[in-house]
Amino acid sequence: MKIRLVLAALVMTPMVHAMSLQEAMHTAFERNPRTQANDLRLKAMNERTRAAWMQFYPTFAVTYGYNYSQFDSSLMPEATQASTSSLTFSLGMNVFDGGVNLFNARAAEANQRAREAQYNSTNALIPNTKGAIADLVFNAYTDILRNRDSREYRRYVRMVLEKILKAAVTNEERRQVQGQLDGMDAEDSNAAFDAEKAIRDFEYVVKAPAPAKIENFSETIMNIRIPGSPDEALDIALEKSPELKVASYQLESMQFAYKSAQSSLHSPRVDVRVSSTRNDTDPSEGTSSNSQTNVVGLTVQWTFGASRLASNRAAALEIEAAQKDRDGELDQLQNKIQNIYPKIANYNRVLSIFERNYVTARKNLDDVIAQIDQGQNVQVSTALGLLTNLHMTWGPLIMTKQSLATTKFTVQKTIGTLFDQIETRAGRNNDGRN
Repeated sequence: MKIRLVLAALVMTPMVHAMSLQEAMHTAFERNPRTQANDLRLKAMNERTRAAWMQFYPTFAVTYGYNYSQFDSSLMPEATQASTSSLTFSLGMNVFDGGVNLFNARAAEANQRAREAQYNSTNALIPNTKGAIADLVFNAYTDILRNRDSREYRRYVRMVLEKILKAAVTNEERRQVQGQLDGMDAEDSNAAFDAEKAIRDFEYVVKAPAPAKIENFSETIMNIRIPGSPDEALDIALEKSPELKVASYQLESMQFAYKSAQSSLHSPRVDVRVSSTRNDTDPSEGTSSNSQTNVVGLTVQWTFGASRLASNRAAALEIEAAQKDRDGELDQLQNKIQNIYPKIANYNRVLSIFERNYVTARKNLDDVIAQIDQGQNVQVSTALGLLTNLHMTWGPLIMTKQSLATTKFTVQKTIGTLFDQIETRAGRNNDGRN
């Protein structure tokens, strides 16, 4: 009967959703004012790009003018007055510019893409980007993970020491065990401070309360998806790397701007204009009059200047420099990917060893604690020695988990798949809760 009641309670108890690292980043991107500001800047740039393409549209103008005049002469018995007004409707359009407007519009598009890629940049020297926000979330999230695991480990260690203390026979043994318990009090105080700081950091960057439950380290590491090989990672990076995109789009923008300047230098600008003007005159004496003037005009303008030649040569050098920057970024990307995958393979190997060592050390210590619980005589020095062995496996284990998660996260940032996975996992988890 009791078992049935327990099972029924478990079924009726709502499952607490464990917030993933990707969900935390997705929330931060939606709520952090820095990313919101960047989104608004991109919208502004989009409007400027639209304005650049609208240079192909005709322009329409309405002009109204009014004049009042008074003429006074000694030869006339009284002053004469008159008022005149005019209303002009005009329509103008560029019909040929050698491609200047086209290249300017394409340069604006490339510049917008470069800025968007820059806001997704993972370069630590560029503040307030999505990559910088993602770094802050990652650090806060893994700090919470590490503090939570450490808290559970310290609870276990305290339980072990309390049981060993009961098994102590001599005063020296009791002092030795009690000294370690007293030392844990200071560790617990420092750990509590670190845990509170991690939560504050999380809530600051995510702009949401720290979740009651998050994924564990193994789940977090597994859910940071990366390509299986350096070659596959490089193929993806060539298409998605934010840093490479910035360099490529900046180069493209400069190339279009140079083509625009060249076209302006070597091609005339031809504009047509159509206007219609109505003039009305209302004198104080005489008959009012009005007139209508319709005009169709063509303007051909070709501007020359020695300074423009020098500016074009400077622009050509800047394009060459931008090409070198892109080549350098590509070279750095290849080197980073080739170096990071062996590091991940090594972390995986070492992590497996540390996990086995920890399981073995934990089992050996649990066996001794079981003997104490059964009232058997246990050498305190033996138990404390096993506890020391556990400490020696725990530290490297948690550090390796942190390093592996950080390195896989770096791969995602480098090749440009970080934001894809954030959107995918956050959307899937939201659908699952709805």
